[in-house]
Amino acid sequence: MLLDQFNCDYPVELVYGCAHPFPKHYAYQCWELIYCDPTYLQTTRTSSRRYRFDYENQDHVALLELLKDLPCPVILFGYPSALYDEALSDWQTLELQVMNQGCLHTEKLWFNFRPGRVHWARYAGKNTTDQQHIKCKAENWGRRYNELPYGVRTAVLAAILAVETGKSPSDVYCQAGISTHRILRYSASF
Repeated sequence: MLLDQFNCDYPVELVYGCAHPFPKHYAYQCWELIYCDPTYLQTTRTSSRRYRFDYENQDHVALLELLKDLPCPVILFGYPSALYDEALSDWQTLELQVMNQGCLHTEKLWFNFRPGRVHWARYAGKNTTDQQHIKCKAENWGRRYNELPYGVRTAVLAAILAVETGKSPSDVYCQAGISTHRILRYSASF
């Protein structure tokens, strides 16, 4: 797809050219996320195919230094590599098994933030079998949770949020604006 044919319903600024100056000089507003999908390191490729605009090793090093200094969340995509692992040793990582050109490959995400669990739930687990087991368990728990009376559901949710935030359930009730009187009233109705 050509950039001049790009069209969407929300405001987008298209930048055509070397990507490095743009994020370095962008005026960040505290809501941006950079998703970076550079050309694969040549040492990690299994094919001899080349990109039209390829990166040399020093380009990857420059990109890594740039990304480390950005004041926003960053996700970097590529094949597993020692260069990326060493340069981004304090970043989180996630490896994915993907089908690419008829072959199974391991691809990797590096990111400089703690992702919200809701976005990553489908990747919970060490392999496909484990992911399917977790998915079934979550669906069963969700169904049972949904069958509980409102007051019990609220109390269970507050207890789970307390575990996740390290706060007491009563603190979670107060922050969420949940009245314990309301919980008791609903609990008494079952």
